Amino acid sequence: MVYEKYSVTHYSVNAILGLIESNVIAIPEIQRPFVWKPKHVRDFIDSLYNGYPTGYLIIWQNPNVKLKTGGESIGKKILIDGQQRVTSLMTAILGYSVLNDEYEEKVIRIAFNPLAKDEEDRFAVQTPAHINSKHWISDISVVFKSDFDSFGFIEDYCRQNSEITKSELNNSIIRLQSIKNCQIGAIELVPQLNIEEVTEIFVRINSQGKRLNEADFAMSKIAADEKYGGNMLRKAIDYFCHLAVEPGFYKQISMKDNEFMDSEYAQKLKWLKDDKDGIYDPDYSDMLRVSFMHQFGRAKLGDLVSLLSGRNFETKVFEEGIAESSFAKLKTGVLNFMNEYNFANFVLAIRSAGFISEKLGDKSLIRYGLIIIFLGIILLGFPGASNLMAFVGLVIIGFGCAPIYPSIIHATPGNFGEENSQAIIGIQMASAYTGITFMPLLFGFIANHINIGLYPIYLLVFAFLMIIMSERLNKILARR
Repeated sequence: MVYEKYSVTHYSVNAILGLIESNVIAIPEIQRPFVWKPKHVRDFIDSLYNGYPTGYLIIWQNPNVKLKTGGESIGKKILIDGQQRVTSLMTAILGYSVLNDEYEEKVIRIAFNPLAKDEEDRFAVQTPAHINSKHWISDISVVFKSDFDSFGFIEDYCRQNSEITKSELNNSIIRLQSIKNCQIGAIELVPQLNIEEVTEIFVRINSQGKRLNEADFAMSKIAADEKYGGNMLRKAIDYFCHLAVEPGFYKQISMKDNEFMDSEYAQKLKWLKDDKDGIYDPDYSDMLRVSFMHQFGRAKLGDLVSLLSGRNFETKVFEEGIAESSFAKLKTGVLNFMNEYNFANFVLAIRSAGFISEKLGDKSLIRYGLIIIFLGIILLGFPGASNLMAFVGLVIIGFGCAPIYPSIIHATPGNFGEENSQAIIGIQMASAYTGITFMPLLFGFIANHINIGLYPIYLLVFAFLMIIMSERLNKILARR
């Protein structure tokens, strides 16, 4: 079935800011450090003032969700491209604060010179010189306030600057205020589109920009949610990743973000303030992949976006109950990822892999590990084996398993490329969590309903699968 996948609308700057203030359009990245430098904000305001084109926004209409009461909730619109431009308007015109690289709240104030001639700078990033100058309006947001006294301002300014007439200054102020009437185009994508289509549209429109991925969309979906705590969950993910790199940042969080410090996430990541180990610093993609596969048994982050939207994959209807339970499960997965014990064990595995593999190589370590596992299984399943022999077999199996997972992780950049290693390691971590969760349950079911004596055979099946997949990968890499 062919349908219109988007519509093009033009909004005034004033209308866009109004829709955002009323929460009709969500800006997920508002919680994260502002990427643009202050000079970029200045240039953007100057472009609007001069009537230059500023590019299109891309807005994705989320699907409507069926409520538990039987009613329907209109899906929220999410701004997926144009966030830096809109945030620039919010800080320069409305005076809102943005987060800098250190997660400190700052207002980017833009100064305006009504006396500027053709070749002179009309806009500038505010400095003390602009504040003390009688020529500059040190903060343009003052001019856009609803209680701005134009008459009184013009009287005072002209008294200090006799070279400009009241009429000229009035025209200059009116032109500055007309920025709020400037039209900005918006491409609105329909809710029927899947993640792959939305990504492809973004890339084709914005070929020079950063390529969005499924993790970006998942983070946007999480940040836009307020009903099920998604906005706080998003903040926890960002803080965890930042603290992994900058442990000293915890002091700033504890002093400035009381709401977060009162949440259960604060205690879960508190240990990072004393963490000095830089061997592995996860990003949000790692956290999402591991948490998603661990809790949902799925690997495709596009499915996570659908589940957080409340999609029932069988009926293809979006339901409130599914959205609520999906956010709850994801929260559990993220909290497990933040757990100090879990994280420390994973880092220990990476460290041991790097130490041992320098001598033997990852491929050899995996093969030796599998051989040791087979020896342990033979002892465990040997006919008439004593309890002691079975115990020794289990210990040997443990020794065999020890180098395999770390070696797989350590070999990932070389096997799949540095550019893909973060995503692949995320999948590997998620698979490990899934195995830890479900393999004991699976054998417990077998032991209860068939025979516990099948344990050696159970282990043997998975050991064979490991060696088949490992050698298959080695052959593929050898042909490359």
